Amino acid sequence: MVNVTTPLRIGALIFPGFTGLDLFGPLQALNSGLSLQHPLTLSLLSTNMDPVSIDRPVLTGIVIGNASTFASPDFTEYDLPTHTLDDAPELDIIMVPDGGGTRNVSATQPHVDWLSERIDPKTSKLKYLLTVCTGASLAARTGHLAGRNATTNKAAFNWVKTVEGADKVHWIAKARWVVDGNI
Repeated sequence: MVNVTTPLRIGALIFPGFTGLDLFGPLQALNSGLSLQHPLTLSLLSTNMDPVSIDRPVLTGIVIGNASTFASPDFTEYDLPTHTLDDAPELDIIMVPDGGGTRNVSATQPHVDWLSERIDPKTSKLKYLLTVCTGASLAARTGHLAGRNATTNKAAFNWVKTVEGADKVHWIAKARWVVDGNI
C-alpha cells in the first residue's frame, strides 16, 4: 500500500534549448491525473536560477547557432528553475526532456554529471529515470545505460548513437518507447 501522505518527488532537468512539449506534456498528465490522487512535488533543475530558454538554445540572451533558421529569432519562451543542480532535493523520479540543446555537449555536461550521480545503481535510491527523445543522449553519456535497452527520436536516432557511452547501449530502432528496469 502506498503511503498517501508521502509525496512522490519528481524532478526534471532543464537546459537551454529543451523542448517544452516533451516536458510539459507529461507534467500536464501528472498534474491533471496522478496529483489528484497522490501528493507530488516538482523540482525543475538547472545549473543556476536564471531563466532557461525553451526550444531554442539561448544562453545569456544570445541565440546559439544560426538565428536565421528561426522564423522569429526574437520570440523565445523561458522557464524558471526551482532548484540548481547543487541544491536539488532527493527525488524519486527524474525526467530528461529532449531538444536541440541536447546537442550542446559542453553546455549539458553539468547536467550529465549530476544525472550520473543520481542514477548510479550502487548509490541511488531513484525509482525511475524517464527520458524523452534525445534526452536519452544525456542518460547514455552517464554510462549508466550500458547494456540496457533504450530508444530515441527517429529523426535523431543516428546522432544519439554517436554520443559518448552510446556504443554500449542496446538501441531499439523500431520502438516508440522502451522500459528496461527503472529506466
